[in-house]
Amino acid sequence: MAKKDLPANARKAWTNATNCNCGAEQDSSERGHKKCSSCNKQMEYGAY
Repeated sequence: MAKKDLPANARKAWTNATNCNCGAEQDSSERGHKKCSSCNKQMEYGAY
């Protein structure tokens, strides 16, 4: 699968987010999901 190229603002949000360790299957993936540093909600890579 080709790497998804994110716009600068989405890339910055993803970089600043913290890793989510909720136990979901996505946690084992580098491109899984994280928690937003602003609102603490889950976010998925590329879904902005």
